[in-house]
Amino acid sequence: MTWSGGGYFVFEMALQMEQRGETVDLLAFIDCRGPAAHLNKQSEEFTLDTEKNFLKGFFASTEMEEKLEKLTHIDQVWPSVVKVLKNNLSSYKDAIDQVIKQDRMLTLLNFDGQRVEDLIQYMNLSRTFGNASAQYIPPRKLRTPLHFFEGTEAPQDTPVHWNEYCENPVTFHEMKGDHYSIFKQPLVKEFAHIFSAFLENINPKSRKENF
Repeated sequence: MTWSGGGYFVFEMALQMEQRGETVDLLAFIDCRGPAAHLNKQSEEFTLDTEKNFLKGFFASTEMEEKLEKLTHIDQVWPSVVKVLKNNLSSYKDAIDQVIKQDRMLTLLNFDGQRVEDLIQYMNLSRTFGNASAQYIPPRKLRTPLHFFEGTEAPQDTPVHWNEYCENPVTFHEMKGDHYSIFKQPLVKEFAHIFSAFLENINPKSRKENF
């Protein structure tokens, strides 16, 4: 079971398990985007210029921008950013808040009291994942049945793309909420009931043995 962008990872893992002859007992997606590569979504190669321009969008007219102008290799960029931020973190609080707000995944994490290095690491992991997901197309169709739990307020075209990469039609299960509210009170309780009933229906014997 996975949520959001985790669908790419889990789908590929299931494909590789099938290729090795292993059985995937259950594959459940919670509001996971389908492959976007066929939508001509653009990915961006990370270069010295792209990293400088990315950072200038948040740190224009600051000491950070002056430091960036002097760098000549991409490997110098992020160590320099960390050094500047650690030396004068309070001055860059607003800029850091902007960095976090521009990435939905980062807004889910609490960086209060965390190291600058952790923020930089998570931000660049998110950017790297965005590039990878923009290029991902499953190499073959999945044999394992896919169950898709869809929030009623989620974009209706999101899950349809998975059908193109599955031998069996995707089974949809509706629940109230959108991409984020499904995990907040009171909707998360309703989702828990829906998912428990789903597990009971697909394998009642196994579920009874586990309790």
